[in-house]
Amino acid sequence: MKFSARRIRLADAPAYLAMSRTVFDRDVRPSLTEIPVGARGIAFDRLDLDAWAEQDKNRNGRPGKDVCKKWELPVHEEFSSTKTEKGSSTRHGGESESSPGSAPSRKRTRNGGSPAKSKDDPARTTAIVDEVLGECLRMARRAT
Repeated sequence: MKFSARRIRLADAPAYLAMSRTVFDRDVRPSLTEIPVGARGIAFDRLDLDAWAEQDKNRNGRPGKDVCKKWELPVHEEFSSTKTEKGSSTRHGGESESSPGSAPSRKRTRNGGSPAKSKDDPARTTAIVDEVLGECLRMARRAT
């Protein structure tokens, strides 16, 4: 019966996390529970080390270059139903090109944002995320 050791000794813990002993002692060890082993030994729970590594990845990790290809992205109606001709843009060049009956566009603030919404507006954040995901999906489809 094979199994992985649940406890990892202090001498092996830095290598388990692919770092030096100095970095381990400075960044990781203060947040872990030390388990005494024998008279002078110290060990750490492997699951605690794995949890620390996962948190470090979430804090400091960077997505790969092909992050759009990594997972199948959901198709949003607003992106799948909107098609533009090749070479055309969905943006208007100015106020004179707006369609008749459309509402006049709002003036932008100096920083380019909407005066009616703050930067922390959840609806604005969702719209930006949807736009980025839609663009990733279009790029992935063009690449295949």
